[in-house]
Amino acid sequence: MSEPTTNAPPIVLIHGLWMTARSWDRWAQYYRARGYEVVVPTYPGFEIEVEALREKPEIIAAASVPETLDHLSDVVENLDRPPIIMGHSFGGTFTQLLVNRGLGAAAVTIDSAPPEGVRVNPPSQIKSLFPILANPANRHRAVGFTREQFHYAFANTCSREESDAAYDRLHIPAPRQLGVDLRPDSQLEAGPPGDLGRLRPGRPGAAAVHHGRQGPPDAALGDPLEREEVPQLRGSD
Repeated sequence: MSEPTTNAPPIVLIHGLWMTARSWDRWAQYYRARGYEVVVPTYPGFEIEVEALREKPEIIAAASVPETLDHLSDVVENLDRPPIIMGHSFGGTFTQLLVNRGLGAAAVTIDSAPPEGVRVNPPSQIKSLFPILANPANRHRAVGFTREQFHYAFANTCSREESDAAYDRLHIPAPRQLGVDLRPDSQLEAGPPGDLGRLRPGRPGAAAVHHGRQGPPDAALGDPLEREEVPQLRGSD
């Protein structure tokens, strides 16, 4: 890893479900090439390679939000200074929970996942998740998508060939329990007394909602060089 050459805060990139830290590879490269220190943590148990997690998804089936949030908090707190935290999908929800704990200098969420109880999910999102949520037996399992389901949910702006290549490189099963942990009755503490308290629907800042989403979810993170909305972070050199 190259040494940082900017005085801007470090950047922490948090992945979402059905992905690992590998999904941020091109984003990490993009920011490191511009002199930023970039940290890409993963969830506890997700440290092994994508291929190994596909073979033995039971390794991560019991992953929980409190355990994962504590792990990510440790990563952020052990940096030399507060970072800019970026999270995609479920990683966006973790980003907000970290901010609620008073961590980070700034935060960016990309299509942050809403917890159960936020009733604005468009039909396309329901269709995307139905194969995972429809079977009650999946509650205590780590479950993945088929290539066809992945193409619809994550990569529908790509060709099927490109989507299948992304699936083979990035996709893993995801613990359904993580979604259960974000139910409004789960009593999950979002931070210290005085902030948002427990994560509940209708509390400002407690969940990012997919407002105005009329079509299927777009192609996951994509390439930072091709996205106009990639933040151009600047510090005092």
